[in-house]
Amino acid sequence: MRWIERNAGVTRFLQDMPKTINALTEITTWKDSQTSEKAKIPVTTLCDSEFIIAIFSHCAFAQFQILSKQSFPKKFGLSTAANTIKDTLQVLSKPHENVDTEFSNIFKLSEDLAKIIDVELRLPKICKQ
Repeated sequence: MRWIERNAGVTRFLQDMPKTINALTEITTWKDSQTSEKAKIPVTTLCDSEFIIAIFSHCAFAQFQILSKQSFPKKFGLSTAANTIKDTLQVLSKPHENVDTEFSNIFKLSEDLAKIIDVELRLPKICKQ
């Protein structure tokens, strides 16, 4: 149950993120330099491309975690458990089969938020091995 509550908190945070950034950005203009400097740190983090993509990735993964936890009835037999595990594994494997599609969906959501908060979204650099 805590997992579901935490995910709901992340979802709510995402909904309020533009307002949070606006409030913190306003604080960065205050004359009190100590307070304004402290407000710049979370603004920088919240507007970072990797953070935005990571939080939407978390939400995408959390949906599957919630699904797997809600699928199990409190009392079940071995056959029901085996079928539930099989069904859950099929659902959980779909993102791995369609990685490009899944990331495109996550990136689209990230782009939408980036437009709202007026941030240029950049893909993270990948080091060659």
